[in-house]
Amino acid sequence: PVVDETFRWLERGMPAITFAHGKITADTDQPVTVRHPSMPYVAVIIDTGRVEPVSPQMLEDSKVLAYVTGNAMYLMQRPGKLEVYDFSKAATDKSFVIDAQFYRAAARVTSRLLYPLSLFIIFFLFVAWKAAATLVYSLLAVLINALANGSLNYGSLVNIALYAQTLVIALQAIFLFMPARPPLFPIIATTITGVYIWLAVKTNQQQTQTAAG
Repeated sequence: PVVDETFRWLERGMPAITFAHGKITADTDQPVTVRHPSMPYVAVIIDTGRVEPVSPQMLEDSKVLAYVTGNAMYLMQRPGKLEVYDFSKAATDKSFVIDAQFYRAAARVTSRLLYPLSLFIIFFLFVAWKAAATLVYSLLAVLINALANGSLNYGSLVNIALYAQTLVIALQAIFLFMPARPPLFPIIATTITGVYIWLAVKTNQQQTQTAAG
């Protein structure tokens, strides 16, 4: 919804811009300030009639992140510091128009790519997150193994720590579809995982003793 709203804002608020021969022109000669309706700090001034340089103070006074002139775009990096993109360095004989039709097409393409790309990125973030969690829980497993006088090696304890997170992962997946998470969930997750590790270590110890007897 936020992405859709942003493209609708661009479609309605941005003037039609034509890029050609290293310069841009707009369908209006007057400076236009375009500000996001729900994120007022996201704003840009379109002033294609201007060719003079823009200062950081001008952007700060206008409370905008970018200032577009006829020959360059000035992007605020941090207070007092601008990144300047000179359009003449991208000069081409072909013209390119950015208008409402362009934003509608961009919105369609983005909506088709956003979910597959998000799933791809989230999958690897999930793997990295759980790998780190497994490392932490394996240290807990070493402590539990020592307290229970277990005989498991570290590799076995890592496997137990990995499988011990199954219930917690299932609960996290369920809570994704709920408006709020239960309070103190990290403590609950650690307790659940620790109990699983303790039971696994004790069960393995009992089986080892039975086999030895």
